[in-house]
Amino acid sequence: MKENSLAIVMYHYVRDLKNSRYPEIKGFDISEFKSQIEFFKANYNIITMEQLISAITPPPVNLNAIL
Repeated sequence: MKENSLAIVMYHYVRDLKNSRYPEIKGFDISEFKSQIEFFKANYNIITMEQLISAITPPPVNLNAIL
C-alpha cells in the first residue's frame, strides 16, 4: 500500500463458523479474523473514525482573516 493512503476494512459476519447456527452463511472464522487483525497491527496504522475525520477536515478559517 502507498504511503498516505487509506484502506477501509469492514466485517459483516465474524463467528465460530464450525459451531454456528447457520454454518452455510459465508463468513469469517474467529481465528482467521484474529490473524488478519494481527497482520494489520504489524503492517498498518490502525485508526479510529474520529482520527480519520480529524485528518481530512481542514482547520477553520479565522473569520477576521484577510487575503
